[in-house]
Amino acid sequence: MRAALLHEPNSPLEIKDIDIPEISSDEVLVQVKACGICHGDVYLVKGERKPSKWPIVPGHEASGIIVEKGDNVTDFGIGDRVVLYPLLTCNRCSYCLQGRENLCINARSIGKDVDGAFAEYIKIPQNNVFKLGNSISFEEGGILTDALATPFHAINRANIKMGDTVVIFGLGGLGMSALQILNLLNVEIIAVEISERKLEIAEEFGISEGINPRKVDVVRKIKELTGKGADVAIELVGSPVTMEQAIQSVKLGGRVVIVGYTTKSFSLEPYYLMGKEIEIIGSRWSLRSDLIKLIELAEKGMIDPGRIITHKFHLEDINEGIRILEEQIGDPIRVVLTML
Repeated sequence: MRAALLHEPNSPLEIKDIDIPEISSDEVLVQVKACGICHGDVYLVKGERKPSKWPIVPGHEASGIIVEKGDNVTDFGIGDRVVLYPLLTCNRCSYCLQGRENLCINARSIGKDVDGAFAEYIKIPQNNVFKLGNSISFEEGGILTDALATPFHAINRANIKMGDTVVIFGLGGLGMSALQILNLLNVEIIAVEISERKLEIAEEFGISEGINPRKVDVVRKIKELTGKGADVAIELVGSPVTMEQAIQSVKLGGRVVIVGYTTKSFSLEPYYLMGKEIEIIGSRWSLRSDLIKLIELAEKGMIDPGRIITHKFHLEDINEGIRILEEQIGDPIRVVLTML
């Protein structure tokens, strides 16, 4: 099969022929039809995330068709259209048993710890596979697994209530997806983004105000708009600056959800949290139940994952797709690799 392999950090992926993976009795073999390109893949290529093996096939936002199944697989058949939950969990540690499998102490990530979906085929355990309705395209299904599931989980963690004012920092794939999900909750949405084009697009998603931090003081503007600060801020950039701004932009008793990835520190006076009873909440990946709910919402037409897809590439052009996302050429929101 054809696959894109990363041999070392800061090098192009190499397209080459490798063996089709052999499945166990509890696994299925999926013919990949689409896979989103995520900033996590960019971090992997740049060496900011370390894979568990070299070479590695990246890619974790995948959909496709089951072409082979193990002897113990009973809930799926050959030809089923499916999406893939990207975390391989043990299903027996205390976190898995509590229904918090995103914190599994034995978790492995598709495309980082095991070969991922920038390939024609991928093997995966049956409990990581979910059926995809015919009304949802493979491209849309693939990005449900992370670009939508990650902000969906973060929004659930934020305990948002009807009528709240929510500030979204960053309008990439996660941020634009968050807007669609928030629109179901009847809340006021403020978006913070340096790209004027993305702010224009966000207006079509129903934001009440867009703020460009290159033009105004973000925190002051949010306080002006809300009078007291936002109820909730969700940080999706992964920058110490935006994390500090998110914390400073919420009201007394406000909540801040950190989703963006960075290994850098940000500055904060502990008294600021204590004196204002501000909550800082971490949000990591998503749960299987999040993905199930998103598939249902998409099938009902309540969300449209296709609205965030701006670029499509074939496997042979994977390096160009990664470059487009990394360098933000043409204001990409979600870049998708398609095998169709």
